[in-house]
Amino acid sequence: MVATSLLIANQFCLGASFANTSRPNKLEVERAEVQKRADEFFNRKPKSQADKALLLLQKYRPDLAIGIYTRALIKATKQDLSKKENRQNVARLLTLMGRSFKLDESDQVACALYKMSRKYDPDDTTNKSFLLESLVPTGQFAEAKKLQDELSKLKTEDPTVLRALANYAMFTEDYEACTAYLERARKQKDDPLLYITLRLIAQTRIRQGIEQQVASLFEASAKAAESPYESEMAYGSMGLASMKPADAEEHFNRAAKMLPDDVAWMTGRAQALCAMPNRADESFQVAIEAVQKKRLTNRSMTQLANALQAHGQPKDADTCLERLKALKPWSWHPYLAKGRLARCRGDNAGARKELLVAEKLNPTSGGTATELVSSYQCEGNLKEALAVCKRKLNDCPKNIQLWIKRGQIARELKDYADSKAAYQQALALIPAEETLNIVWKNEAAAAHAGLGTLAYIANDRATAIKEAREYNKLKFIPQLPPWLTILVLRPNRISFTSTSKKELEANERTVLADMLLETRNVKDTVAEYAKAVELNPSDVDLHSYYLNALVENNNWVEAAKEDVVLSSKLVGRAADSVAKWAKDKDKKGKKEKKDSKDANAVPQGQNNGQGS
Repeated sequence: MVATSLLIANQFCLGASFANTSRPNKLEVERAEVQKRADEFFNRKPKSQADKALLLLQKYRPDLAIGIYTRALIKATKQDLSKKENRQNVARLLTLMGRSFKLDESDQVACALYKMSRKYDPDDTTNKSFLLESLVPTGQFAEAKKLQDELSKLKTEDPTVLRALANYAMFTEDYEACTAYLERARKQKDDPLLYITLRLIAQTRIRQGIEQQVASLFEASAKAAESPYESEMAYGSMGLASMKPADAEEHFNRAAKMLPDDVAWMTGRAQALCAMPNRADESFQVAIEAVQKKRLTNRSMTQLANALQAHGQPKDADTCLERLKALKPWSWHPYLAKGRLARCRGDNAGARKELLVAEKLNPTSGGTATELVSSYQCEGNLKEALAVCKRKLNDCPKNIQLWIKRGQIARELKDYADSKAAYQQALALIPAEETLNIVWKNEAAAAHAGLGTLAYIANDRATAIKEAREYNKLKFIPQLPPWLTILVLRPNRISFTSTSKKELEANERTVLADMLLETRNVKDTVAEYAKAVELNPSDVDLHSYYLNALVENNNWVEAAKEDVVLSSKLVGRAADSVAKWAKDKDKKGKKEKKDSKDANAVPQGQNNGQGS
């Protein structure tokens, strides 16, 4: 009996043993290797107090690093400061303390420490570079411009100096100069902060609206980073830039295991979750947790405020931003964020109250300028909106969205010459259209639609069609499931490959009508669609565009007639669309099942580590 029991127990143990030694899948192997490198990096034994402070900064614990630098500074100030090397040591420690406070986004304290450091070593270009990067966020623009002029005249290829100049150029929206500085910095060998240079190039392209190479730049930044945490954060940014939020979440989760108390991975993860279906509530919870960490950032607080408003808690959103104002009275960001939220809920006067403070703190903020103009535009006060737009373009001459707004408002006020000049200036500032991301393609499309509408009003049909084709090529088109495409309100991208003269004319009228609807010239939209339908009466979609235009124009009698015509044409399409949706869903499910099976197989001896 005992022997039988032991035999059964032994069989159970063997079964459990075999289960536990099953080969891990590819993702598990990759995660384990990444975590192993992180453990080795963050658990290394410091060789000195300076090395310990550096490790603490890499762990995003500037509060503890400051303690080490403070004790070293007290000791350094007791030395003979008549000697240059002793003064330079004091200056270096003050700069390192400033850098630590900067990491905590305490720019005002950082700025004071950098200035104090200059008294001991006024010629240190590293200190000047760091000071420039803290003068801007604290609103000391005159001093920043003076220091920028000084640094720009230096004949140096020091990557620290070049990055500081690039950051200043980015702040002034001079993206060409910013890119030029960063490309110079990128060429410097043995730069331990190359990953920051690469990240800044990617961020500059995002601000310019350029899609090309952004993901690959983040990937290069990830591979160049010494810290595994910074590497995973860069891979997460790569996922967001590639519109692959699931990939981004995976990397932010890996970063979380390395430094669970940091705020950066939390804000990144909240952004990734927000971009995924049915995970908005989870994103909201992560945003709440982020502001409870030791390190507070503008991004984490404004992200939570946006989430609170989206969840129907506008008062809590305002409270969140009021807290940020109290913590950072020098910063225009909380005022801009609160003004934007107020405008979004229809309180234009309340928005301006906040935005005017933001403008006073930073007159060159393009975001503040566009929100101010929009607050008047939403009230229908177009004359004031145009006046503010012209005034702010003196402060923000390279802001593309302001130029487009000026074009739109001037057109509505029938100042066609000013409108045309504004749209042309916007297009001159926009990078090559084939390189643009989806957001900036739509901005370019808006400018082309404006120019096309102006040409249409002036009876220059050839130019109007040319601009309408550009609008058609660049406009944003939402991707809808087949069962929602039974009735389409606006045309997809129109092709001009047909050799039929009647179909070509119908297509030209369709893109013209779509462009005119974009600029709210609804009466002309109806006229163009009516003629397009006459030329191509069998096109079901064209009838739906026409019906939508009639409704927009409040032409209810004609809309009722067109509704009868369209209804008869949609009967057969409904069944076909639902069948196609079901077929595509089944096909997608089979593919996902196959991909999952392939992902779990790890060939023996293969290295699946990140970045291999």
